[in-house]
Amino acid sequence: MSGINSSTALWYTSRATGVVSLLLLALAFVLGYDNWRTGIGWDSTGPQAGYFPFYLSVILGAASLYGLVTVLLTRKEAAETFVTRAQLRRVMAVFAAAKNVLALQKANWPKMEP
Repeated sequence: MSGINSSTALWYTSRATGVVSLLLLALAFVLGYDNWRTGIGWDSTGPQAGYFPFYLSVILGAASLYGLVTVLLTRKEAAETFVTRAQLRRVMAVFAAAKNVLALQKANWPKMEP
């Protein structure tokens, strides 16, 4: 390799936590909106279809906000390595092999006829 250390940190834990928190917050928003549209109130027979899922999405959104605020407030601390270049290379080797197997299965190779 051209002078690149294979143990170089590519991602830090705080960055990964922030990205996951943002994705979960977006998911909570979409789920909350959809369940609000479905109905989050009570009718004559009890809670409507979106009542419980709506409040679960509110809890998910609150937990995501907590994670995001935690990342922003502790940003000054020492960054921990989430993944190094060597670790990511090993993970991507597994994904590449799995992709190749799926491509061969989709192409129906080898021809296996009953």
